[in-house]
Amino acid sequence: IIRSYRQGKTMPPKEPEITTGNTPTTVTQIRGSGENAMGYVIQLADGSFIIYDGGDATCSQELLDVLSSLAGHDATDNKYLVRAWVLTINDEKHYGCFKQIAEEHTDKIALQRVVTSPVGRILAIANKQTYLTQELSVDVNKFDGASICYVHTGMTLKFCNVTMEILYTHEDLYMCDPPKELFGNTSLVSRISTAQKSMLFLSDCGRFAARRMAIYYGDYLKSDICQIANHGAEDFPLFIYNIIGAKILSYPCSADFYDNHKAFADVRQAMKNNSNTEQIILSDSENVTIVLD
Repeated sequence: IIRSYRQGKTMPPKEPEITTGNTPTTVTQIRGSGENAMGYVIQLADGSFIIYDGGDATCSQELLDVLSSLAGHDATDNKYLVRAWVLTINDEKHYGCFKQIAEEHTDKIALQRVVTSPVGRILAIANKQTYLTQELSVDVNKFDGASICYVHTGMTLKFCNVTMEILYTHEDLYMCDPPKELFGNTSLVSRISTAQKSMLFLSDCGRFAARRMAIYYGDYLKSDICQIANHGAEDFPLFIYNIIGAKILSYPCSADFYDNHKAFADVRQAMKNNSNTEQIILSDSENVTIVLD
């Protein structure tokens, strides 16, 4: 990226405003009421948050409950500080929670920025996925002082003690409209890291995005924790998971979906039996919080 007409005003500062704190750095998976909602809450060392997607509209109250539990107080006492809300793909199962929060609960969240990489308007209209390109800016403006940070492959953002790397965005692959069934490959892929651990977020990516990242990065994709692509039900290939080599696998799906959904069950089984795998977390697991310190 050579030049931005916003002159970088929507970007986070090069160095984080606060770099220390006593709060454990954790990732908590949103359980959701269905099988395919994707949402994660990262609490930083200073007690502030990064949110990934959040799930669909039915997840909004659960998200607020998670924030309250982690913060140790209700929003009526003090708003929850969200330094970045990452929206990974133009799909209601991913942005629905944000939309609902924007409609009903802006009084509870102090939002600094939304991080996203939406497809172009023509591509969005062709696939009937237009929220990120048409309505998002209206909802972001409902939060006092919030802005949209549009990101591209290769960017590195810093929030308190966490570094966020943007590893893949849709323009790496598509210059024209993909078929609707391949729209998951327009997902934003990123990795967050502390000094101790890293977690890779694949959103809904499939084999085409996976191959592109394999070409770009190779072994650089290695991460401690991996959010499994598209709920573990689509065509993200096993050989890329082997490159990633994560010890903890986080599936945004229920145990019933994980056990019984037929699509790519062989990949799920292979990952379960992989020598690298130490823990599998499902949305209805007893403990859905991972410590990153």
